[in-house]
Amino acid sequence: TRRGNRHPDFAPQGVYKCSGDDNWIAISIKTDEEWSELKTIIADNTLEDTDLDSLETRLQNHDHLDNVINEWTSTLDRYDALALLQAANISSGVVIDCGADSYADPHLNERDFFQIVDHPAAGLYPMSGPIFKFESDQGRITHNPAPCLGQDNEHILEELLGYSRDTINKFEAEEIVGTVPLPGSDMGGSRRVAKQRE
Repeated sequence: TRRGNRHPDFAPQGVYKCSGDDNWIAISIKTDEEWSELKTIIADNTLEDTDLDSLETRLQNHDHLDNVINEWTSTLDRYDALALLQAANISSGVVIDCGADSYADPHLNERDFFQIVDHPAAGLYPMSGPIFKFESDQGRITHNPAPCLGQDNEHILEELLGYSRDTINKFEAEEIVGTVPLPGSDMGGSRRVAKQRE
């Protein structure tokens, strides 16, 4: 069963909107102590109800808690909210996309999460490394750039499979093999476009 952003045993827990365009933070309150810290940080009068100090009541009032937390987080930059929450030992983390957000994330960079790959066509590109770290450097994964489409055609067809140069030329003319994606197989290029440019 999908749980969404909630947990059956903790409350509040969810992903909350922060200021800016599509910025979010995940927050999980697992203990009464964390709840007390969150109430102090948010300083909203509606959270002072002592009934909310019990997990059972917080679970029953999760919608109200989500609304109050969303009102608070929506006024803050996600990293500012993160700093406040983590300073109070509250489990939290910013939601980052797999592009520029993650490349600039201080935590990921401090852990040397990205490895720079030099691709012959795409240039320098950051690749994700392993999430886990070992004490030694033996756990480091070295990424090599992916080969370009058709980069090894001649080697495989001629040297490994023994096709003649004439047969390989025929394969290329009939678009059985090639170095440019077929029409519709990618977002930006096609063999037809490449041929039109020749």
